[in-house]
Amino acid sequence: MSENAHRERHSGRWLLLVPAVIVLALVVNGIEPSADRASLYFLDASRTRLVAERRAMPLVGPVEERSEQVLKELLLGPFDHRLQPLVLQDARLGAVMHRGGRLLVELEIPDLSKVDVPFALLRSAIERTLAASVPGCGRLELYLNGSLAFSR
Repeated sequence: MSENAHRERHSGRWLLLVPAVIVLALVVNGIEPSADRASLYFLDASRTRLVAERRAMPLVGPVEERSEQVLKELLLGPFDHRLQPLVLQDARLGAVMHRGGRLLVELEIPDLSKVDVPFALLRSAIERTLAASVPGCGRLELYLNGSLAFSR
C-alpha cells in the first residue's frame, strides 16, 4: 500500500471526528453558550437556604456592566414560584464599580428593620451570584444605604 493511500484513508476519519466533537460539545454545554446564562441565588420556600436559579442572560461588556445586570435580575426576584426573593420590600441597586480587584456594590433598602433574613444569607446570595455569573469580578464590598456593610 502506498503512503498516499494510507494518508487518504486516515484523513477521512478525521473528517468524521470533527462533527462528533461538535455534537458532544453541544450536548455537554447546551445550545446556548455559558456567557448567556447566569446563576442567581434566591431563598427556598422556608427562607433559610439559598437555591440557584439558572437564567438566560446575554452577559457582555465590562465587569461593572455584567455585575449590574446580574444584580438587577437578582433584585427582581425569582421566576420559579417555589423560590422566594431576597428582600420582600422595594430594594434599589445603586452604583456598581470595579476598582483594584474589588467590586463595590451599593444597595438601597428603605427599611432595614423589615428585612426578615440574616444579613449573612443576603450577602452570601450576592457573593455566590456574582462568583457564578461574573468571573473575575473580584472581592465584594457591599454598601447598604450608604454605609459599608461588608468587605472581604
